[in-house]
Amino acid sequence: MITKLEEKIGGRNRMEQENSHFKDFIQNTSLIDMPFCNGTFTWSNRRVGRHQIASKLDCFLISDNAVHLGGDFSATILSHTGSDHWPIALQWQRPGNLTRRPFRFEEFWLSHPSLKDFVKTTWTSFIPPEGSKMYQFQQKLRFLKNHLKRWNRETFGNIFTVQQELTKELAELQQKIIIKGHTKETLDQERRIHNQLEERRKQEEIYWKQKSRIRWLKEGERNTKFFHRTIVQ
Repeated sequence: MITKLEEKIGGRNRMEQENSHFKDFIQNTSLIDMPFCNGTFTWSNRRVGRHQIASKLDCFLISDNAVHLGGDFSATILSHTGSDHWPIALQWQRPGNLTRRPFRFEEFWLSHPSLKDFVKTTWTSFIPPEGSKMYQFQQKLRFLKNHLKRWNRETFGNIFTVQQELTKELAELQQKIIIKGHTKETLDQERRIHNQLEERRKQEEIYWKQKSRIRWLKEGERNTKFFHRTIVQ
């Protein structure tokens, strides 16, 4: 359902009556149609040239009262996996002071082949200062912790931010494909981004699984939303 002609390319170049009713509904109820930060269209017939049709068929409508809650709202078009619709996501960055997160060993680190060698090399390379055995052990742990934090930043980064960047990159690439069609280069790029996204999604799944302390679910089942809901509850 579109509210203006700029939200559609291809097909009949006119506004249908139901589109006008939808636009009036948004205005009369004081809702805000959140613009997407990385594109316009959420549906495509997956064709090119004069046969191409793409529209903004999905949107987020939020109450104007939500603005008074503070923070930043952002709507994003996500990558699709076979459907003719791109899924969409709404995020709310809550206001407030950020607190420093304590160090925590993340289970998804174990998926990286260099972790064990890195830990072994780091642990043996540090000679602690004189003191009791417990003191020396604590100093080696502190040294390893600081190096693990840096290794995580350099190796994984923020898995959620990277996933958003990959999703945005995929959306931009698919938008290009919609307009110009597939080439060998775009097919290779699309395959590469899909593989990287799948890797990040698996890391996210392990992350939420560790958070929720649910051990009886098999790894690989796509239950990320369930894990997240469990943490919130």
